[in-house]
Amino acid sequence: MLNELIFVLLGGLLLWLGLAYHFFFDPRRPAWIVVGALLVIWGVGNCWRASSTVGPSLRAIARIRGVSLILVGALMISLVWLELRWTGAALAAVGGILIVRGLASAALSLRTT
Repeated sequence: MLNELIFVLLGGLLLWLGLAYHFFFDPRRPAWIVVGALLVIWGVGNCWRASSTVGPSLRAIARIRGVSLILVGALMISLVWLELRWTGAALAAVGGILIVRGLASAALSLRTT
């Protein structure tokens, strides 16, 4: 549950930063692209390993985690091609994805216990 709370809080922070348009980073830096690519690879790995997870609800949690990592990584990589004025909206979308991911995983994990 603590892991899911961290994702909800991180998503809230990114949502706030995106809506307030107060961010201090350059999404065109190579490190940003590498982190985005690593998140996509990590998400694909989570989706791949989800099929070997025992129990349908744990499998659903693993797939939610994998898909959310793929979406966040893809959005991070897409910031390279976006105009600067759309970066705030993309950050808000990433924050929203992380909030939904944290709440959905928490709800599913509470249901399994």
